[in-house]
Amino acid sequence: MKRYLSAVLAATLVAGLTACGGGVSQASSSSGSASSSSSGSASPSASPTKTSRPVPDVAGKTFAEAYKVLSAAGFYGSAYGKDGKKWTHTTPDASIVVVSTNPAAGTVSATEDIEIHVGITEAEHAAVAKAAADAKKAAADAAAKAAAAPKVPTEYSSALSKAGSYSRNMHMSKAGIYDQLTSQYGEKFSPEAAQYAVDNLKTDYNANALAKAKSYQSSMSMSPAAIYDQLVSQYGEKFTPEEANYAVQNLN
Repeated sequence: MKRYLSAVLAATLVAGLTACGGGVSQASSSSGSASSSSSGSASPSASPTKTSRPVPDVAGKTFAEAYKVLSAAGFYGSAYGKDGKKWTHTTPDASIVVVSTNPAAGTVSATEDIEIHVGITEAEHAAVAKAAADAKKAAADAAAKAAAAPKVPTEYSSALSKAGSYSRNMHMSKAGIYDQLTSQYGEKFSPEAAQYAVDNLKTDYNANALAKAKSYQSSMSMSPAAIYDQLVSQYGEKFTPEEANYAVQNLN
């Protein structure tokens, strides 16, 4: 009888403990489920949206002016050439004006990036800029060279001016001009000044010889052979044989 009561008591205790454990498990499960349900029901916050605004009209402005106007309106502008390509290495200077934009002026847009179209490609702009830089450098080099060059003596420049006058008005040869410049009965320049003058005179001695030949032909009715002799004579005009030959071959 005692063994029977002990077995019944043990079974009762086991059943009670099992019931308690199940309740805890169910409570935990219920709590977890509630937590999971609560977590799953939370929605993410919405991202902010960009504000739409009209694109300003910047046609006719320089790129710098257009960029400033667009920036003030909340846009970011990039230069595009007439070939439709974006400028990536340089920026349009003040000589280049804006043709249009994309999106077009007046378009209500939420985008930040605006294409600023100009009427020249970046390659063309680079070529123009290089040519200008080369010209500026050449001018600077020429000025530096001129400053470094020795100053021409006044006598030399005077002799050169006089030589030009003899060439233009009297159509003289190089040798004839030199003799006239150094002659004691002429200009009386020093041999050095006279040589400088004929070496630096920019003139066409073929044209001078032809002018002399026509003068002999019209005023003295000389033959081509006689004119040739007069042109090359050391007592005459002192043109070179090549210059005299050019003259008689081109007489009318």
